[in-house]
Amino acid sequence: MDTRKNFPIHGLPDRDSWSLFKKTAGSSIESDLEVHVVAKKVLKECAGLPIAISTVGTALKGESIAIWKNALRELGKAIPENVPGVIEHVYGKIKWSYECLPNEQAKSFLLLCCIFEQSADIPIEDLIRYEHGLGLLKGIDSMVEGTVWKHWFTHSKVAFYC
Repeated sequence: MDTRKNFPIHGLPDRDSWSLFKKTAGSSIESDLEVHVVAKKVLKECAGLPIAISTVGTALKGESIAIWKNALRELGKAIPENVPGVIEHVYGKIKWSYECLPNEQAKSFLLLCCIFEQSADIPIEDLIRYEHGLGLLKGIDSMVEGTVWKHWFTHSKVAFYC
């Protein structure tokens, strides 16, 4: 990387990783024994990285055991393709959680959020205007109709990532 000094960033300790994962994935990872076993393996794939733990946990929250098992399989084989300088074990987890978003509209909305600074306070109405202006809100012809979409967004997993 093009930096003055490189230093390693270590993952969270196991106890802290589990605590963060439980917070983002929900309490079912402890109450359902079958999910618990798979959740421990999924968490191991996250390598203690908070961004991976948060994105994967949120993507799997409330999902069936079949989805958890599929996630474990997918996370184990996810690798970056032609992305220079990316940390391999982070890329796969973030890519997988992005692919779990429910539709192309949710994905485009997340990508729009990514152009703003992390700490930016962006009114949802502005994001709807941008999405509408770029032609990304399919089937929504006015800002009034956009309020229905606003309700969906604020109650979706996409809102967590933004």
